[in-house]
Parts: sequence; C-alpha cells; structure tokens
Amino acid sequence: MKKSVYILLIITLIGCQSEKSGTEDIPVIDFSKNYPEKRIRLQDVADIEYIPLETTDDVLLGTSYIISVTDRYIVIGDLSQDEIFIFNRRGKVVSHYNRRGQGPQEYITLGGHVIFDGKNEEVIHLHMPKSEFLVYSMSGEFKRSFKHSNNWLLNEMYDFDDETMLVCNGDRWIKEHDYSEKPYMLLSKKDGSIVSVLDIRLPVRYTNQMRQEIDMGGGKKGYTASNILIYNNPYDGQNLVIANISSDTVYRLTPDRKLIPILVRTPSVHSSEPPTVWGVPLTTDKFMILYRKSLDLIAYERGKDSPGEYLMYEFETGQTSKIFFEHADLWVKDWNPSYISKRDVPKNTFVHLLPPHALNKEYYDEKQRKGEPVKIPDEEDNPILAIYKFK
Repeated sequence: MKKSVYILLIITLIGCQSEKSGTEDIPVIDFSKNYPEKRIRLQDVADIEYIPLETTDDVLLGTSYIISVTDRYIVIGDLSQDEIFIFNRRGKVVSHYNRRGQGPQEYITLGGHVIFDGKNEEVIHLHMPKSEFLVYSMSGEFKRSFKHSNNWLLNEMYDFDDETMLVCNGDRWIKEHDYSEKPYMLLSKKDGSIVSVLDIRLPVRYTNQMRQEIDMGGGKKGYTASNILIYNNPYDGQNLVIANISSDTVYRLTPDRKLIPILVRTPSVHSSEPPTVWGVPLTTDKFMILYRKSLDLIAYERGKDSPGEYLMYEFETGQTSKIFFEHADLWVKDWNPSYISKRDVPKNTFVHLLPPHALNKEYYDEKQRKGEPVKIPDEEDNPILAIYKFK
C-alpha cells in the first residue's frame, strides 16, 4: 500500500513539474555579456517594396512619421505642419487635414500620440492640454471627443483592437499627476473608460526625458524637453509587444487580451546606475531585435551620449547576437530599425520613410534591366515608403 502511494506521489510531482515548466520557461537574455557579431544582408531575409508618396502642390511632407500602414491606407503625421496625410497603398493622395486651432473641435498641436482605426476609418488624437481624445474622419471632419482622467499624463498610445486602445500613464518628472504601479490600460475608443488594467507592475520608474520648467506668462509654467532616444515599436500584427525601460520583462498582449511574458533580462535594470535599458524596435516570428543603451542623463546633458547597440534574439535557437544589417538598395549600406514612430503594421513587417534620393543607382539600373518602369524622384519630392516583409 505504501509503495502504491509512493508511486502515485511521484507521478503527481512529475505532472506538477511539467505544468510548471510550461508556464515558467521564459527565455532569459544576459545584458552583461558582449555577444558575437552577426551581419545580415537585408534582402536575404526580407522582401522589400518601395512606394513613392505622391507629391502635389498642397501635399508636401515635412518632418513626418508613420502612424499606420494597412492593406488599404498609409497614414502619415506631419509634425512641422500639424497635419494628417492619408495615401492609398499605391501612394496616391486620398485626403489630408489640419485641425490646428484653439476651438473645441481643434488640437493645439498634432504631437506624436495619434492612432488610426482602420475598421471605422477614424483618426484618434490625444489632446493633452484638455485631457481628452479628439476623433476625426479621414477627411478631417470632427466626429466626437471624450475625456480621460485629469490625473493621468499619457505618454504612450497604441491602437489595439476594434473597441480599445492601449495607453500608458506616467511621467515621473511631473509630481502632481497620479502614477499607478500598473500604468498600462486598455481604454474604450468610444468613451475613454477603462476596459482593463494590465498586470504589469512598475514600482520604480525611469524616464528618458529631461525637462526644464519655463515661464509661460500670467503665472503659468510650462516645460521644454529633450529625449534620449530608445527605439521601440510595439506592433506585431494583432499582438502588441510591451517593452518598458523600467521593466525586466518583455510582454506580448494577444488579441484575446492575454498578457504573456516572452523574454526576461538579467541583470535587472535596477542593478546599475545609470541603468542599462532596452527597447524592442522589431519583432518577427523568427527573431526579436533589442536595443540596448545606457540611460545616462547627465552624460547626455553634457553632450556625451553613449551609443546604443542592436541585439538579435532568435526564438528557435535561443541564440543572441550583436546584429548589423546591410541594405543593398541604399547609398548608405548600413541599416538598422532606428526609427521612433510607432508604426501600426501587419505581422512580420517593418516600415519607414526614405528620403526621395535614398535609393542608389544600382537599384534603378536593375529595374531597367528587368524592363520595369523607372522614375527617379526629384530632390523636392515626398518621401518613399519602404515596406520590409520578413521571411
């Protein structure tokens, strides 16, 4: 009898251990190591499409960033003009609008917190001065507005699904705001209500931003800011990848709203001063690109910013490398995903804007040899959208 109980106990323990390993076997990357270099020709791992964005007298892009690339539209925000530009997938202008102003249906400045809801064909702006969201049609028609908590300072905003958007609350430099240890939330696109609070705890918060208080007149105070660039893009198809500089874990938020840890770092970000932080500028089915950088605000302020480096973590093998990409179609061959804009794109896809003259002579010569139509852009033309579909 005792032998039977003993065997049963062993079987039970084995079953418990198997279940535990299935839930806790999260890959760990050692940030204290110097990894071997790996060089990859970009054309060997990705199919690349170039879409020149149409240039007209009233569609001239300045300092611009990509908001979204869907199977129908390319949505661009222009910070220098506070304007939204929408093109079709062939790069032809669909619409553009500028609702800058002081009125109740206008934004003071465009800023970087804008998402595109492709299903409803709506553009949602975070209007920070009034703690509200403004919603416009693709042609700029005002549709509605809704408030969020006055105690929040939202510093991240991403389109998630048909009903919700992901936001992050917190900027530790402005003390009067409310900072929960769980700053990530799904908010309703309809009324701004909290749909879900994600179980990501950040009791210690770092910032990559330096602020200086300025006098706005009339007793009002404002801020000027400069940032240490931490390259990050959360979009991975219908998933979002959440990599906060104050966290030791990278998470995946799935379409059914499950939060799954997918990568852990050691030593902890909290183990050094200044901290060595990370970002995730690119995620594919085969690998994740990590950006590693010392968050030395004092050195940065003195003009001695330390360089960052890119690491590739390969999911199948668990191998980590210091990665360098070569881009055969550009005049400047070195390439990396060092682009700030939060690009809402399909799975295994990376996009960015190229200057009109970025593609080299060899690229156009090859198109001519294949009998394809060739039009070399002028220096004054709008940028070229590059779409990288990783194999």
